[in-house]
Amino acid sequence: MSEQPCDANFGQRHNFKAGCPPFKYRGVLTLDPAHVSAMEAKLDSHTAGTASKAKVLGEKFDDTGVFALICRHGAPLCFIISDGGEGQKYMLASLEWLSTQLPSTATLASYYDIGCFTDRTRQLYDVLPAGFSDQVVFVTSAMHAYAHQWTCQLFYSPRMKKGIALTDGEGVERLWSALRMPISKLRSVSRRRRIVLLDRQMQRVSRKKHLNLGRLLRKRCKATRKKDELAPKVLASTGYDIDFLEEYIDPTKKLKKSLDAVLQLQEQVDAIEESIPSTEASVTGQSRKTATEVNRCIRKLKASQAELTSEAQALYATLNIDQEFDEIRGLGLQFTAVLLQAFEAKRTCQRLLRRRFQE
Repeated sequence: MSEQPCDANFGQRHNFKAGCPPFKYRGVLTLDPAHVSAMEAKLDSHTAGTASKAKVLGEKFDDTGVFALICRHGAPLCFIISDGGEGQKYMLASLEWLSTQLPSTATLASYYDIGCFTDRTRQLYDVLPAGFSDQVVFVTSAMHAYAHQWTCQLFYSPRMKKGIALTDGEGVERLWSALRMPISKLRSVSRRRRIVLLDRQMQRVSRKKHLNLGRLLRKRCKATRKKDELAPKVLASTGYDIDFLEEYIDPTKKLKKSLDAVLQLQEQVDAIEESIPSTEASVTGQSRKTATEVNRCIRKLKASQAELTSEAQALYATLNIDQEFDEIRGLGLQFTAVLLQAFEAKRTCQRLLRRRFQE
């Protein structure tokens, strides 16, 4: 899965008094403003930042910021000059452009400060190319996720998304850190020259990232091995085992394990119940002594059946399913077991389909 963080920086703004003389330059990483205009028309003014939430006032500045899209390793892919607040049009326009650069089967994880909001826009409006929209997973960058509501964190935090691992999605912040030095100088140069210098600076950062890619991969592999070696020790120090963590992460696993135990008892009860009629039928035509022995066996079977039934009911009661799940209250063990099996089948299908899509 390809991962593309993106974000805007409103410190990279331009004073309109510096002017905008005619100057022709074909930027390497500058995204064509036509992409943004087309996306703005699609969104019909549905932006992430409203006029009251605009981070930079436009009275003094004609360019109020820079929006950038980077790759998994921090190299800039494209950037857009912002002329307003932090609108979704910049993020979606960059994704639309990226869809033309990637294979048609590529899957993508897009990190954004308000990835949850953009994902909702993607679902409501047909703003991304057909087919590509279903291949994009929106994730809220790690640093900003904690400022969102808890329900939003459960769905969009990188720590809750499968396949994201320890990626934080804050690579764009590192890009802004690398471009912090020329901010004051670029604010007063002409508008065209500022774009040229920004494009050159982005290219410099991109070349540096590519040259240091091997070193970066070695560093991350070393850190991964260190975490892999440290994890069992940290887990052992807590006093809990892997099973406890798996049950904590997936509560249905514990429920399934307990239900399996109940179902095994129920199967034994059903087997005894089926054997009782055949045993009773065998009494006919037998001697008195044999009939007495058979009746004794039947009484033992019925006693075992009653004991197993009470044990299964007691074990089922300890699960507190009726109290924890109002929707299935009073529906009984058999329905709960079938429902859980259907849920497991659905999760298995989703996992297999996701693996196939990633391939």
